[in-house]
Amino acid sequence: MFQLPDFNMSGLKNQLSNIFTMDKVLPVIINGILIISVVICAMVILNLINEKRMRDKLHGKTTKKKAEDVFLNRVSLFKRFYQNLEFFLIEKGKEGLLDIYYYGFLGVNACILIGFIVVKQYFLAIVIPLFLLYIANKIIKMLAVDLMEQIEEQLPSAIDHIIRISSKYGDMKSIIYETARSCDNPLREILENISRKMISGDAETVLLQFGEEYDNVWINSLVFTLISYMEDASKTTTIENLRHLRNILEKENRLKKSRVTDAKYSVAINYFIAVLASGAGLLNIVLNPKGREFFFSSFLGLICFLLGYGAVLGTIMLNIKMTRVKKSK
Repeated sequence: MFQLPDFNMSGLKNQLSNIFTMDKVLPVIINGILIISVVICAMVILNLINEKRMRDKLHGKTTKKKAEDVFLNRVSLFKRFYQNLEFFLIEKGKEGLLDIYYYGFLGVNACILIGFIVVKQYFLAIVIPLFLLYIANKIIKMLAVDLMEQIEEQLPSAIDHIIRISSKYGDMKSIIYETARSCDNPLREILENISRKMISGDAETVLLQFGEEYDNVWINSLVFTLISYMEDASKTTTIENLRHLRNILEKENRLKKSRVTDAKYSVAINYFIAVLASGAGLLNIVLNPKGREFFFSSFLGLICFLLGYGAVLGTIMLNIKMTRVKKSK
């Protein structure tokens, strides 16, 4: 009589449990997620490039753009970083170095990604480069020239010009226009815009709109002083008020610059410690196998690594804040 062979269910379970262990399955899952993420990013990039080409055809543009216009900066985060970096370098007069800084940063990020993959930290390989890109955007914005800081620095000189010009002209539109010609940008452009608005609009309303737009204590003080002059306040009183405002603002600007100067010594020490700590940590990871194993093969080591380099980034951002002139509310 025919008999079916014995089927050892427990043996099959043991074999499957040996094959599908967490150590073997987890890397496969993570690698799969990485591959899917790369594929999705590639599809997004290709879709953006295709949309750009279609828009160019629609508007009759056939000129080829540079590589940065058709590749990574088309993804919103990279594009925002590119635009912020471009704006910052233009302010500094170093727009020719844009490509070097942009692709240099992307190259460093790519090395970090590969490094985390080598030590089998796949999640960090995705998160850390994106986090660094986000922080780089923040730092560039912090380093960019602040409009209100520039205006506050130029206001004392502008008030001097208003006092001088008001002795020749009684019309507010003419005073603002002549003052604008004596100032530098950005205040020159702002005052020219105000004088143009005064041609077709009420001067008092235009000044009030100027104060509301910038919402700054010094600008509002200047606006109300000028309005009081237009409302039949004596010229002598107005000039005295303007001089008093100028003196207070000059003193405030000197105090702000003094605070920044006093902080430079502490900032230099902080930067030195941050660079020293970063370099020592990197050398420990690269040259010391036990250190590398501790940082990337244990939970405590990973926490120490993240907190350490997070503290370095925090120190850099704090130093930037300490070296900026704080604008008035």
